[in-house]
Amino acid sequence: MLAKQQLGRTLSANSMPEIAHDSRRLIDRPARTAALIAGGYVLISLCYIHVSDRLAALMASTTAQMETIALVKGSAFVVITGGLLFGLALWLLRRIATREQEIRCQRDALIAAQGRATAALFASTVAHDINNLLSGIFGSLDLLNSYIDDPDANRLIEIIHNCALKAKDLTKGLLSYGKSSPKKWERFKPEKLLVEMKEYTSQSFPRTIDFNLRIDRDVHEIMGNYNQIYQVILNLCINAKDALPEQTGLISVTVRNLTVNTSNIAEFPSLEFGKYVHFIVEDNGSGIEPKNIGKLFEPYFTTKQTKGGTGLGLYIVYNIVQAHQGTIEVESKPGSGTRFDCYLPAALSSPVSAIKTDIIMLIEDEVIISDLLTELLESHDYDVINVSRAEEALKILTEELKVSVIITDFHLADMNGFAFTSKLHELGIEIPIIITSGDNNVFTNDVFAQFNSVKLLQKPFEFDDLLNLLKTIC
Repeated sequence: MLAKQQLGRTLSANSMPEIAHDSRRLIDRPARTAALIAGGYVLISLCYIHVSDRLAALMASTTAQMETIALVKGSAFVVITGGLLFGLALWLLRRIATREQEIRCQRDALIAAQGRATAALFASTVAHDINNLLSGIFGSLDLLNSYIDDPDANRLIEIIHNCALKAKDLTKGLLSYGKSSPKKWERFKPEKLLVEMKEYTSQSFPRTIDFNLRIDRDVHEIMGNYNQIYQVILNLCINAKDALPEQTGLISVTVRNLTVNTSNIAEFPSLEFGKYVHFIVEDNGSGIEPKNIGKLFEPYFTTKQTKGGTGLGLYIVYNIVQAHQGTIEVESKPGSGTRFDCYLPAALSSPVSAIKTDIIMLIEDEVIISDLLTELLESHDYDVINVSRAEEALKILTEELKVSVIITDFHLADMNGFAFTSKLHELGIEIPIIITSGDNNVFTNDVFAQFNSVKLLQKPFEFDDLLNLLKTIC
């Protein structure tokens, strides 16, 4: 049995009443149309009979002839009207069945979207908690390295440090791709992306795999994050490779233009009207069991139990596609291969504005804390400028660089938070500042009362506290 999942426009719990309303509207529309057509035919038939009666009365010379003509006309009317009504009934039933199928697809997509949203929220929450713990681990390892001068112990500390780095990279992926908007947009041609993909597969895929690439002429440009779209196609190709038995088979990538309008909207119920770039990645591998289709885009779900799969590849793919206002669908049959259809909006002649991101300047001389905060902020779609000294920050700020917020530690090597704020005030630079400190004296002192743009945040703080503070400023 062919299994298919459509992952289209982002749906929410509030969408269910709208879907129910749409179902009634979609079913009522053909019913009203059929009633109007049937009524029209009946009215025309009655007019025809009336005119025929008048003509027959003028032409017929005997009562028998008139009765015969009336019988023929009545029989013809019954046959014609019955045939029309029967045809309309069949058309109506077919329309209702089609619409009900579309509504079921929308309802299934809603349920799947709610499940993925819950899983993404859970994964993001866990990632934040892990990062808080990793911050303490990195700091403790640095202290241990300074206290211990034993080669064997230092080697063990290095192993722990490397494992912590891998954990940090894993949580960074969850934080980054659990969000819904890519940060850096550019306009690019799909051909460029596929040329790089061809070079990669020719070098890294086994020669026993045939890799076919087909691209239409004059394919539309895409507005989005080039590296992320490349990662989408790469992940789909790697999944296709892993699905081929004994690394032998066929993988094909097709790119073409697609225009969705009133003539074909029924074929693409998850898409809006408009122009798209349609990527197709398919293989003739082992296929996917129907029970697993709905779980493919969940974090940590994998069918590669013997190949070391992390279960994050397709989760990342789904979030990137969603971030580009696109749609991804999967169709598979066990033993007959798998096909992924990815639809991305085309960049047309009118310019598409990039998503606005706030720029944050982070002043922190502790490298570990600076790196961690940068990753967390970037995962929430902030652009971060990292500096370690106040003087360096002042130099950047006076070179016409516009930032939205400054986050700085109170105790810096070259200047404390109060002196830094005073210097900004003297230079006429009015930017909101968040000053963090673990010193209680900073919070009990009223030295910052004269600066309306300063917010204080006491260490240690939860990252969510910083995010909430940023939301009140940006």
